[in-house]
Amino acid sequence: IMKFLATLLAGMLLLSLVTSQEAIAEQEAIAEQEAIAEAITGLSKLAANSWETDFAIVFISETPALESEQLFEAKGHIKYQDHLHFSLSVSFRFPGPLDLKFDGSATAVWNSGVFSVHLRLPEEFKTAIPFEVFRFDLSVLPIFEKSVKPGFLADFLLTQTTEFAAIIKDIHLDDSVKSPRAFTFNDAVRSGKVVFDEKTWMPLSLEVTQKEKGQFSFSTSNTKTVEAFKDGAFELEIPEGALVQDLTPLLEAALLQSSIDMGEEELNF
Repeated sequence: IMKFLATLLAGMLLLSLVTSQEAIAEQEAIAEQEAIAEAITGLSKLAANSWETDFAIVFISETPALESEQLFEAKGHIKYQDHLHFSLSVSFRFPGPLDLKFDGSATAVWNSGVFSVHLRLPEEFKTAIPFEVFRFDLSVLPIFEKSVKPGFLADFLLTQTTEFAAIIKDIHLDDSVKSPRAFTFNDAVRSGKVVFDEKTWMPLSLEVTQKEKGQFSFSTSNTKTVEAFKDGAFELEIPEGALVQDLTPLLEAALLQSSIDMGEEELNF
């Protein structure tokens, strides 16, 4: 009898522990889903405000061929008014060890559907890329009409964040960081951590390690909320004498070819 009672008590204890662990796991899962939902709301609010920030990017390769080598680094500044008006200025370096070793800089402006870039590269690249400034009028894209409608960006962020959460199953709040808006994620291919500002939801840092490929890091600093940008803030300054290449016809040709290909596929079907 004593043995039976001891076995029964042990079984009840084990069952209670399992039930308790399942309850804790369920509570954690609910908390993480709520945190992801809060992140979507926070990022939507960030996109609804105007701001500017400095940023830095570093990519380090960890392939067997290159071992651990820094392949790319960049520093720059972003001005964001809304999803139809923003600009980015950046200086970048490809320090090696590949033959692709050079420094450069660029300014990119997105203004109501027109994407303009001033690219500054070393002299040896000017044979392959003879123009300094190029532009695309992306308003020719079918999706552009949807993008100007109210609520487009919020819906886009919801879709992208939901898809990310579906791909990266193992997402957790990171209690080791003082900010409660810190997440770690992990799957068979990659792992990382993203930290958001407490109030604005600006991404403060993002670190991603992709197995057998390398490490990517992104960070922001000196972020400021802006009431209104000066007139012309989203107009690209074109240097005197610079060759400007309009690549919109190439985009239109690609769209036309794509529609032809889709038509042929339907006929073949």
